[in-house]
Amino acid sequence: MKPPQELLKERKERIRKAAALEKTDRTPVVTLADGFCATHMGVKLSEFCSKNIIRSGLDDSKRRSNDSRGETGSYY
Repeated sequence: MKPPQELLKERKERIRKAAALEKTDRTPVVTLADGFCATHMGVKLSEFCSKNIIRSGLDDSKRRSNDSRGETGSYY
């Protein structure tokens, strides 16, 4: 198994090549929603992906959606 630094370098190079329309060993996948959500929440992408940031964000949303009678609104 390769060390994380080597994997990161390999993946960044794959993305760079794909953006430059060069031939790659396989198609890189970059999920843009994760990057947007992390930026929107003010956290690093690495923290967003590795910690339970999404769950705590939903919990905060749930608390904010309570009405004056203490009823819980939906997450969506």
